[in-house]
Amino acid sequence: MMIKSDNVLIIITLCLLSLVLIQSTEAVDMGGEMNINYSFLSPDGSEVTTNWHGEVELEFYLPQTSQLSPRFVLKTGLRLGEAYTDVKYLYIRRSIGNTRLTLGRQPVSWSYGAVVNPLDYVFSIDELAGESLTAGIDGIRYFYSLGQGRSLEAVVDYPQEAEVYSPAGFPPESLRAGVRMRIPAPGYDLSFNAVTQKLGEKERLNRVGMTYKTDLEKAGIYGAAGYYVHRQEESSMEDVIIQLGFDSSFTTGESERVIIQGEYMSFFFNELNLGILGELLGAESQRGAENLPVFSDISDMFLVNLNYQKDMFSNIGAALIFESTDKTAVLVPYYNEELGGGLEYSLQGNIMSDPEGNIIPGAGFSLTYYF
Repeated sequence: MMIKSDNVLIIITLCLLSLVLIQSTEAVDMGGEMNINYSFLSPDGSEVTTNWHGEVELEFYLPQTSQLSPRFVLKTGLRLGEAYTDVKYLYIRRSIGNTRLTLGRQPVSWSYGAVVNPLDYVFSIDELAGESLTAGIDGIRYFYSLGQGRSLEAVVDYPQEAEVYSPAGFPPESLRAGVRMRIPAPGYDLSFNAVTQKLGEKERLNRVGMTYKTDLEKAGIYGAAGYYVHRQEESSMEDVIIQLGFDSSFTTGESERVIIQGEYMSFFFNELNLGILGELLGAESQRGAENLPVFSDISDMFLVNLNYQKDMFSNIGAALIFESTDKTAVLVPYYNEELGGGLEYSLQGNIMSDPEGNIIPGAGFSLTYYF
C-alpha cells in the first residue's frame, strides 16, 4: 500500500480540527483572495509564448482558544489548461508558556532581511519585484522562546514529493529536518541554521551556516555564510556560500518613500549553484514563482532592488539581477496599485540578456481581489 505523506498529515490535522469545531459553538467566517495572471515571453525575439492562470484562495477563520490556534486555507485554480484544488495551509498550533507546537501543512520562514535566503528551511524569496515565495511544509514545528527575542526552533517534515510505503510507519530516511537558534541582541540579530534532507536513493543535501543583521547608521547590513554538501553513493559536491547585503530607506515628502536594497551572493568553489539546487530540490523550490525570473546556473549574483512608494496605495520599482560568470542580466520593472474596494493590480516586465548578448523580453499583468 502506498500513501502520500502529505495526505497522511492532512488526515491527522483534519481529525484534530474536527475535535476543535465539535467543541465550539462559534460560526466559521470565511475570506480570501482571487487572482488572475497573464504573462508573455519571447525567447527568440520573434515568437511569443503566452500563459495565464487564475486562482482562488479561501481561508476559513476557525474558532480559537487561548492555547489552540487552527488555520485552514484552500486554493483552487486553473494553470496551463489544467484545473487543480489543493490545501495551502492546514495546521493546528498549541501554545503553552514559552512553547509553541504546530502540526500540519504550514509556512516556515527563517528570514533575516535577505531577498534570496540560502539558509532558509526551504528555498525562499522575499519581496523580489514585489513578490515573495515561502513554501509550505507538511510536518511538525517546535518553537521555544528563550526570552529577549532569543529562540530555538526545530522542524521535521516529509517533503510533499515524498511517498510513504508503509501505513504502519514513516521511513526516517525520507524525513527532512532542520534546527535554528536565533540570538538577537541590541544592535544585531544572529542565527545558526542547519537542514538535512533526502533527495533520492542514497542521495542527501546538507546545509549549515549562520545569518546576521545589524544597523550601520541609516542602513541595515545583513548576510550569511554557509556550507553545503550534496552526497551521493559514490561522489559528493561541497561548496561554501557567502552573502552580503544592505537595505536603506528615506522619505522625499509627506508620504513618499524610497527603499533601496542590494546584495551579493557567491558559491565560493563553484561546485554548486542556484541552477543545480533548483534541479535537486525540484518542483517544491519553484512552486508559486511563476512571475519571478528563472534562476539558471548562477554561481555568483548581484541583486539591486529600488522601490519608490508614492503613497500607501501605490509603488513603482525595478529589480536588477546580474551574474558575472556568464554575463547574464535580468531587469524586472514593476508597478503595483490598490484601486480600493479590495481590488489591486500589478504590472511587471522581465527583460533578460543572455551570455550571447540576446535580449529576451517578457511581461506580466495580474489582478487581485481580496474579500
